[in-house]
Amino acid sequence: MSTTALATLEQARTLLAAMDWTPSVDLALRLTHAAELAISEDGSARRAVLVKDVLAWAQLQFKRRGGQLVEGNVLAVQRVKTEWELGKRLERDAEDGRRHHRGREETVKVNRVDFYQYADIGMTRQAAARYRRLAEMDWADIDAVLQAELQKGEDGHEITTQMALSLLGPPELEPIEGEGKAAVMALDAIDLLKSIRPASIDLLLTDPPYSTDVPDIVAFAEEWVPLALKTVRPTGRAYICTGAYPEEIAAYLDALGRQDALILEQVLVWTYRETMGPQPRDRYVLNWQAIFYLRGPEAPRLNCPLMIEQWAVHDLPSRPASEGHVHTWQKPMELAERFIRHSTEEGMSVLDPFAGTGTFLAAAVALGRNGLGAETDAHMLERCAERGLEIVRAS
Repeated sequence: MSTTALATLEQARTLLAAMDWTPSVDLALRLTHAAELAISEDGSARRAVLVKDVLAWAQLQFKRRGGQLVEGNVLAVQRVKTEWELGKRLERDAEDGRRHHRGREETVKVNRVDFYQYADIGMTRQAAARYRRLAEMDWADIDAVLQAELQKGEDGHEITTQMALSLLGPPELEPIEGEGKAAVMALDAIDLLKSIRPASIDLLLTDPPYSTDVPDIVAFAEEWVPLALKTVRPTGRAYICTGAYPEEIAAYLDALGRQDALILEQVLVWTYRETMGPQPRDRYVLNWQAIFYLRGPEAPRLNCPLMIEQWAVHDLPSRPASEGHVHTWQKPMELAERFIRHSTEEGMSVLDPFAGTGTFLAAAVALGRNGLGAETDAHMLERCAERGLEIVRAS
């Protein structure tokens, strides 16, 4: 099989690394043409990986040499197209593997990732899942979005794979025989929220960083709250746990008052009695936290058969011995389960963009709901994995 186009592309990479040159749209177009030829002459997944890597490298070099946004975006469109093609090839190879193993008597997993040694072609399993998800769409639909961004020139945004994936929204998480499943995306909460389709989530249940953990609680709340509430269906609900500090409560009241996606119904209270430490001189010891409760305009009645669970004050221990203690502000499982039972049915979706140790998502799984979350802290992700939550890492 001919490797002329790939050799040309690799030669271009070598020349760009060794010579002084100036980024231009013409140069970007020539590189994308070489990439197209290199992809078309070899139908293997390995070839697609090689071409993708060259394009990603070229895009980085354009940026480092002061290239304009539009020049980098020309390369980015071709890179995303190559990733889409790679996803198609990976799915083809996986289907070939499934057909090969059908009919065998021994137990053989037929999960799509079990028939590929991804390390052999220079990629991770997580990256493969990302490209295969991209390939679920028609290229024409993706290209229309990317070309529209490209036409904005310097007024547009940098074209990324995530921009294309946002057309799909969050991964589909269907219930399996009464048991839910949950995925924690190893990425920033804002990035996750921007990728989710509006009005597609049944319950937002989250415990974001408090005013003691962020430099500007007002700016923080204004950034993430509108994005999160837009993901909730008109029939859905939201519970946002916060600290009981006056400036934090004021910041959230202001942010929640500015949005119109959901109705701010009440401020609930979670109180606990394990507070320790020195006795303050001029104030009272805080042994409670606020929970902002919102509902969609079409939300059905709360499912609270026990009146004691429908009190606005929830009195629960903060550190049940049976659950262990990993995080300073870790919430009790019972509190999470209450809100999930009150607001959803089996098979519905629960979103926690600040997953932490995964308490809310683990509770969702235990109750047969499907969870989606985000977390960037390595220690927290490890704890989520220990709880049986799937960790999905971006490429």
